[in-house]
Amino acid sequence: MADAAAGDGFRLVRTSILAVLIGVIAALTAYVVYHLIGLLYNAFFYHRLSTVFLEPPDSGLPWWIIFVPAAGGLACGIMARYGSRRIIGHGIPEAMEAVWINLSKVKPRIFFLKPLSAAIAIGTGAPFGVEGPIIQGGGAMGSVVGQWVTASGEERKVMLACGAAAGMAATFNTPLAAIFVAIELLVFEFRARSFIPITIASVFGTWARHVLIGRSPMFEMTGALPVDSFGNVPFLLVLGLVLGAAAILFKNGYFSLERLIHRIPVNDVLLPALGGLAFGVMGFFVPRAFGVGYDVIREILRNQLTVGLVLAVMISKMLGVTITLGSKTSGGFLAPMFVSGAAIGSLFARTMNSLVPGVHLSAPLFALAGTGVLFGVLCNATLGFTIFALEVTGRFDAVLPVFLVAVAADTVARLFMGSDLMTTELGDRGVDVHQEFEVDLLRRFKVGEVMKAGPEGVLPGRTVRELMDRLAVPRGGPDSRNGAWDALPILDAGGSLVGLITYGDIVRAVAAGGERKTALEAGTDRLRVAYVDERLWEAMVRMARYDIEQLPVVSREDPRRLVGWLNAQRAVKSALSRVDEERRREEGWFSRLLGGQHAASRSR
Repeated sequence: MADAAAGDGFRLVRTSILAVLIGVIAALTAYVVYHLIGLLYNAFFYHRLSTVFLEPPDSGLPWWIIFVPAAGGLACGIMARYGSRRIIGHGIPEAMEAVWINLSKVKPRIFFLKPLSAAIAIGTGAPFGVEGPIIQGGGAMGSVVGQWVTASGEERKVMLACGAAAGMAATFNTPLAAIFVAIELLVFEFRARSFIPITIASVFGTWARHVLIGRSPMFEMTGALPVDSFGNVPFLLVLGLVLGAAAILFKNGYFSLERLIHRIPVNDVLLPALGGLAFGVMGFFVPRAFGVGYDVIREILRNQLTVGLVLAVMISKMLGVTITLGSKTSGGFLAPMFVSGAAIGSLFARTMNSLVPGVHLSAPLFALAGTGVLFGVLCNATLGFTIFALEVTGRFDAVLPVFLVAVAADTVARLFMGSDLMTTELGDRGVDVHQEFEVDLLRRFKVGEVMKAGPEGVLPGRTVRELMDRLAVPRGGPDSRNGAWDALPILDAGGSLVGLITYGDIVRAVAAGGERKTALEAGTDRLRVAYVDERLWEAMVRMARYDIEQLPVVSREDPRRLVGWLNAQRAVKSALSRVDEERRREEGWFSRLLGGQHAASRSR
């Protein structure tokens, strides 16, 4: 086991070194995409040649601007048709799919095509964010590195997550949130083999971003926020309920409208253009719906827009991203969902201030609380995207109210939404994703917790003939303790373990005419054992390595003292039964609690 641990440590060091390279390349990719979008914005909306990132103007647009998103959609359709269909969509499900069914192998061309197609779609006005394409593109780059160095499937998964985290951190200057999002959405584990390389990639991606773009938070907020006001607590909880309900409504509406769009009798090249045209008309009447919406997010967080404009932008962003992404183009959900979440929070605070006498809620605080929670709930990564909202605004002083909103929203989603946005989309493709973060069953239990008493031992001098008579007892018979096992321990007169004999050993001895052989002669004294205090995982690995299904369990203090028996199938069943028992106990406690509440309410 020491050699295996050393080998794992060496591979972790190698992966961590490669994570530095992945982080820097992801940051360079984000930089190029960022300026390519700026180039297209300037060309189509300002009619000049520049890479300065300026979003589309909020007024004075010519009528022909409605055709610009259609042109971007057509370009994406052509790239999907002749490049790769993997560029269709918002990127995160595609990265998750690569992890789950493709052994984290992504074709190199995705690294170029996904960010390029998204930049074209966004640069021509589509209401997308760049985070999904950056996650998929960075993940593709990490996967390519993993294939280049001949890594295992698990290592490629980690490298894919490294690229995704680095790209996200480099784009938004959010290294901490990028780590949690990569863990929640891609690797589903919090272990050193994944946490260390992902953290390194995120840190180096952020450092490279500081050199290339700058250090300040993307949506920096200034001014005091009433983060310590207990009077806000009831309203923050209600906002969480509203955001949870909004997430459910958006998810159901998105997939319903997407199915309707896919029924339109237009081929896959023209369908994105048609979706872009529909959005172009919408953007002509609500110009702030065009583009990623970073300026709109800043204005909502600073309470600089009227209620009517906030409502119009929220509706147009949610409807626009549904129409355009539903028409099989390339883009990301995060930015429009940030706009929508911030708008819901701001509108909620303003509405409460108007309806409830004496209430003075801070619209910027409630907008901040809604910013990351909506998308986090939608994709079942509430922790990561809630941290994202704090990090991208630089307002960690608001951690308590924002997380209170997140908990309330996530509770509503857990109770009523069912599968989230990402897993629903993957489910439609036939990919079943189990996205719960939990301890591995085999690593949770120790051998001593699931072992059984095992069969009675036999003396070394017992003959094969005698053992045949003993083991011939039917299972469930009077000596079923022996009839239920495939091997017998060989114990000396003092009860010490000296060997093991299996059914196979007995059959081979009889076939060779060796019925008079002793148990120790027919069996083996080269024992593979399990220790009572080791993890079930370690014992299972030993079984798989030596192609055996059971192990005698001994004490480390006295390796010849037999204390139990471990059978692979029975051990897993025992572990599962313990988990089921714990779950029934918890459910029983919860039911009694609810029953007590119902009884109390009836007594009142």
